[in-house]
Amino acid sequence: MTEVIRWFAVSREDLLDVLLGEASPNGLSFSTPPLRDLQAGRLALGYLDDGAVSPMSGPSLVIVEDESSIETMSWLRAFADEAFPISQFARVVKLSDWVTFSSKRNSSTQVGDFYPERWASVSVGEVLAQAESDVDLRNMPLSRLASSLTLPVGRASHLFGRGDATQQCMDRLRTVSSDLRFARRPVTVSQLTPIWALCNAKIEAHFEAHESVLAVADAASRFFRDQVDVSVEAGLFLEGYTGLRSDFAEERVMAFNKLADDVLRFPAPQLASSGAFVLAAAAFMVGRSTSHAFLLNRFRRAAPAAFAWFGLVAAFAGSRYWDGAWLRAVKGAERLLKPRFEWTDTPSADIGWAEFAWLAGSLDDLDLLIELPKMLPRTLGVEVVPGVVLQVRLVQGSGGDDARVIPETSARERALTDAINQIFEVAQQVRGHEVRKESSERGRYVVRDPKSQQSLDLENRSTVTTGKASRSKKGKRDAEST
Repeated sequence: MTEVIRWFAVSREDLLDVLLGEASPNGLSFSTPPLRDLQAGRLALGYLDDGAVSPMSGPSLVIVEDESSIETMSWLRAFADEAFPISQFARVVKLSDWVTFSSKRNSSTQVGDFYPERWASVSVGEVLAQAESDVDLRNMPLSRLASSLTLPVGRASHLFGRGDATQQCMDRLRTVSSDLRFARRPVTVSQLTPIWALCNAKIEAHFEAHESVLAVADAASRFFRDQVDVSVEAGLFLEGYTGLRSDFAEERVMAFNKLADDVLRFPAPQLASSGAFVLAAAAFMVGRSTSHAFLLNRFRRAAPAAFAWFGLVAAFAGSRYWDGAWLRAVKGAERLLKPRFEWTDTPSADIGWAEFAWLAGSLDDLDLLIELPKMLPRTLGVEVVPGVVLQVRLVQGSGGDDARVIPETSARERALTDAINQIFEVAQQVRGHEVRKESSERGRYVVRDPKSQQSLDLENRSTVTTGKASRSKKGKRDAEST
């Protein structure tokens, strides 16, 4: 059943009150986003029409016109910062995204062939490549999969097909990956592009282990011939190492080591492309399954894309060639790929693309990203295209949620501490005088060590409290006067 959305137009000055449910949008409702109001700089608020539209419940979707988006975001940040990011309250998209992705989604119920196990297997390989150190899949948290570049492209392909919508997703991933405020990714969008293309290949059946390697090798070689000046015919290269097809594991390992030494002599561009695939294919042939993915660990810096190619080879071979750890990781990735998408769903991202584009294009301050409300301290969830989220890790800034806060003692607290310590000292001296007097009456003296005196730690006592100022809400009248 297609969801029905009712639309209202509001000015940016009224947006915060409407988002908080303290006011209702004025005027008539519309069955489509009001273009004339959007072109005039207003915002369109969408409410799910489930038979009883209640504007007081807050909107599910906010649309901003493309040309006025920068001005709108800047105004909200300056005069109604409680409403920024809007994604705290509802999904926010540009008008062009609404037009593009709603038409793609509604064009047909079948957007094309979709092979979730391929996208999931490649994403597992990519996560191994993106890691800074060796990863044991048996202990890897599945939340890491949300940071792979492969899952967003696979989900976009699933929701909107393999046309312009998915290409736009890939372009935006390039933009995010090139932002220096986020952690560098060893594997780039360009290196993953041929792998993503093969994820959609119309091949229904699975191959035997050796056949899977040769099938992917043939397709990969065709791509590399067009992209790299000096390429390797991957299939022929692998055939030259007959030990990889031996029935004895020791001989396969020895052949892999010989192949690896030869591949490492490739020129850098060739090593990063066809060399990465050859290493992945050979590692799969050694284990005749995913069990020997660890052989690629020592090539993490030289050819990180090998892990992603390994995931593709494993995908074409099928689940019967997956060890238990790989199988569990792939099934976890599939759960992130398959959920349905509705425009009025509560977004899981921290910010939408309209907000990220403004932050990336207008501001260079890392601390502004760190200060945004986020689900995780050092990770920002960006809705790259509607319904498709990428988790990106922020580089270390000057602040942040996980920065250690060292409390500072005020001058008044120090004075109070000193005063109480002095009183405590006097009390100890009086007590010591009384003890000595009593001891003298008994014919002996007791000498007390002054170092045994203790000071009061006022900073840890429950009797010391600090006040917290209440947040003042910026109202419409204040914004207008400004």
